[in-house]
Amino acid sequence: GGGGGGGGAASGAAPETTAKPWHAWPTETVTTTTVPCSITRKEDCTYSKCCADPGMQCYEKHEYWAACEIDCSPGVDPRDPHGHHSPWTCKELGPRTPGDPIVTTTTTPAGAGAEEPLPQLQPHPPQPQEED
Repeated sequence: GGGGGGGGAASGAAPETTAKPWHAWPTETVTTTTVPCSITRKEDCTYSKCCADPGMQCYEKHEYWAACEIDCSPGVDPRDPHGHHSPWTCKELGPRTPGDPIVTTTTTPAGAGAEEPLPQLQPHPPQPQEED
């Protein structure tokens, strides 16, 4: 006679796959809050399209920046910080904020130091015109 009987294979515990339930997935949240109006010359008003200060208009510089100003001249603004002297398109975004601007250059008393003094440039000597 033959003995025998194979040993039963030990069933290893299968690793549990923890599938996230459907409600734990991140859902697309649409924010309905309005963007607060921007502070003059300090905040981007590309998305708010409005200005916190009265009398200010949001002007576009380029597709990544717009700022609140009293007025805007297309081209480079020398007041822009160093390295940001790209030209302004001056496209108006949104309505001008109603009211009188707080900062006006006309009513500033002389010597109030409202404008930064420009560095004194040395005058260039006139160049002699060479004629052919």
